[in-house]
Amino acid sequence: MAGSSGVHRKESGDRPGSRIRVDRDAVIDAAIALADADGLDAVTMRRLGGLVGLEAMSLYTHVRGREDLVDAMVDAVVGRLPIRHGGDWRSSLRATLVAAHAVMRDHAWAGHALATRAAAGPNARRHIGEVTDAVVAGGCTAELAARAVRVLGARAFGIASGPFGEDLDEATFAFAIDLVIDGIEHERARQARADGTTRNGGDWRQW
Repeated sequence: MAGSSGVHRKESGDRPGSRIRVDRDAVIDAAIALADADGLDAVTMRRLGGLVGLEAMSLYTHVRGREDLVDAMVDAVVGRLPIRHGGDWRSSLRATLVAAHAVMRDHAWAGHALATRAAAGPNARRHIGEVTDAVVAGGCTAELAARAVRVLGARAFGIASGPFGEDLDEATFAFAIDLVIDGIEHERARQARADGTTRNGGDWRQW
């Protein structure tokens, strides 16, 4: 049966042979669905255990605790963010950020949770790295690319509020992102003129 959250609850009367195997991924997926329906505060070990058919203490077989669970939830959501390739770096970056914004709007809790994590998870590091590398390949310096992706990513992930924040609809967000990307291109061109070349490469991770 389903609870008020719309998350599927496993029947306590199922025979052992018929029970669906619960693993870490299943626990994380159930927690994400619960947070999407009722908010992150609703994700307690007791409630999550009931949804997947385990005692709350049995969940610690799959996660070390609630913070580990939230870390995994956030990184799983980030893992769903697509990377758009094709065209120049500006069109690819725009498409990637608009797609990321759409995913994060489907998980309204995730932006704040991401901002409060002690460290980025593997999916977040991969996503940021791939996007930044693409911007560097487009002719931006490592420093400019790292700063640009940090600013734009905060908006796309719903971490920032106010102008360009998570409450914008898709069309308005895309328009705002275009303005920022135009500014990045302007700065890239200014830097290139300043030293008479198109600067490319460098290690953005130092920034």
